[in-house]
Amino acid sequence: EAVGVIAAQSIGEPGTQLTLRTFHIGGTTSRIVSESSYSANLNEGEIGAVRYINVDAEVKENETVTVGRNGKIIVAFSGQRALMDGKVSIECEKLMVDRQGQTVILSDGGILQIQGRKKESIQKLSIPFGVRLGKGVEDKASVKAGDLLFTRSPWARPLIAQVEGKVKFVDVQELGDPDTLEGRKFGESPLIQVVSGNEVLEEHPLTPRAKVLVKDGAKVQPGDFLAELPLPVISQEEGKVRFLGIAEGRTIQQRLDPVTGNLTSIVTQVDEHNVPRIAIIGRKGEVVTTYHLPIGCEIRVKDGQDVFRGDILAQSENLRQIEILPVGANFKVADNEQIETKGGQRAVLAQWDPYQIPIIATESGKVKYHDIELGVTVRQHRDSGSTDDAKESVQLIVMEQKEDKQPSLEIIGKSEEANLVSLPSGAHIVVRDNQKIDRGDTLARIPRESFKSRDVTGGLPRVEEI
Repeated sequence: EAVGVIAAQSIGEPGTQLTLRTFHIGGTTSRIVSESSYSANLNEGEIGAVRYINVDAEVKENETVTVGRNGKIIVAFSGQRALMDGKVSIECEKLMVDRQGQTVILSDGGILQIQGRKKESIQKLSIPFGVRLGKGVEDKASVKAGDLLFTRSPWARPLIAQVEGKVKFVDVQELGDPDTLEGRKFGESPLIQVVSGNEVLEEHPLTPRAKVLVKDGAKVQPGDFLAELPLPVISQEEGKVRFLGIAEGRTIQQRLDPVTGNLTSIVTQVDEHNVPRIAIIGRKGEVVTTYHLPIGCEIRVKDGQDVFRGDILAQSENLRQIEILPVGANFKVADNEQIETKGGQRAVLAQWDPYQIPIIATESGKVKYHDIELGVTVRQHRDSGSTDDAKESVQLIVMEQKEDKQPSLEIIGKSEEANLVSLPSGAHIVVRDNQKIDRGDTLARIPRESFKSRDVTGGLPRVEEI
């Protein structure tokens, strides 16, 4: 704004207000527009996956629009492409080729580099446990820009067979439905063992929500995926966090986050004697539900913390982004859709009106005006930019609330019970009395603070007053 004043002075008095207006609108608009969408936090060549959590939405005019609050959109890193031509260099403690001919990483802390003609590093990437290298990607192999270097599961930590043998379930009575887990019956210490005769070659602890990928008695080879342990761990209930089996130096270790500089708790040990869990405690002190934490995950909550449905309790290091969706946001990507950044263009995840906050119907029914009286609680406003007829272009705007008058909309649904929607001062009512509406329809719009006043100079003094 100060720059606008200086520019106006240099131009002269006739141009002062125009210049101030232009600078002010430009600055405010760019700021608000930048806050009207979410773009994927993925760098060039990175591939990711999108997931919606606790979202309440409706499809309106071929667009999915959020109706409820507290919904989230998250993005997880799931793969990487080469940025330049070069040769591959791989440093990894343990890897092997599976039966499909793909190289599988079986240890954490691995590094994949793309080297130039002088063996200089032009791209350096971490390759954690569970990564599958792309076709033809191996140490000393040549790659071109755009080639797929590797992929990983965005929403799970895999359990992978490292020896040849036969699958044996322990403490697993019923797997139940693979999607809903309905009918699942696990004992206290469920395991997948890989055996040869009576010899146990390796065993993998299962969490109650694990997605089991093999059958009891199946033959497996090194590199076969046995199960996936879901990540992030998301609370499905509201309550207070209680740590169980989580102890520094025994099941978790503190590590310094290189990005934030904060200490994070990483699960480092899981076996039948050490089972790190997070219990959710209800209002009466009862255990509502318990979540088992897979090895390698980062705990995001503290013991005793209050959490709500949809809050993330623990996550993998590949979780890149967590965004809260405002009411009225339009989804630009589908749930579980794969996205990537190409040519500097990041995928837009969601968009919303930068100038107005919508009030959206959460149920279908008929609108009844309550305490909406012209000249008392509302005033008329004619939209000069509207192309509709005169009747349709007139809107009612809520004035200041009064002690005995609370302008609101009653939504009378199928149950004949009225759901009262309060209207704040400045709200533009966009529905008529007795109008039938559907769930997800816009009832009113509230201009954002920066655009409530027509004096877009923001109260700046004229040049002669400075």
